[in-house]
Amino acid sequence: MSRKNEPSIGEFIEWINRLDDPYKIFVFTLFNVISLYAMTTVGIGIDPNSINEFVAGTIIETYGDETLNFVWSNLIQPVLLIVGIIQLIISLYAIWKFKWLGMIISITGFVGWVFVIFRLGSNWPEEVLWAGIVLVIISYVFARYSSKLEFDNEGRVIMD
Repeated sequence: MSRKNEPSIGEFIEWINRLDDPYKIFVFTLFNVISLYAMTTVGIGIDPNSINEFVAGTIIETYGDETLNFVWSNLIQPVLLIVGIIQLIISLYAIWKFKWLGMIISITGFVGWVFVIFRLGSNWPEEVLWAGIVLVIISYVFARYSSKLEFDNEGRVIMD
């Protein structure tokens, strides 16, 4: 997003809504993997003692374990589910729309990002990192060169 004045959040969201391009598949594979990593790292059935490590202890002491369990079960988990379903629908639509190209970009991108992000956060072998980087590059090349978007010299998408 290159221009002299940086876009507002509203302009960026409007631009994303208009974006119907193979590059969108590549970007959403990254979002999907980040969500997957966050959910597997933090955990779906997180207990209040784990939250205590991430959040200020005074909040937990103030509200107690029962309130946190209630908030987690009735607010955070449903929101994560809805966000995950929306991401899945967008990804499946993009794959359906672009057929083989969409499948190549999404599969290589998703698996590559999983390898890279999970390798950086855990003790997977180093070969997994390099395989992930190769898959991400393959996905990026297919997405970039089949895209109708314009890119600047630094590789950023130019907003119209």
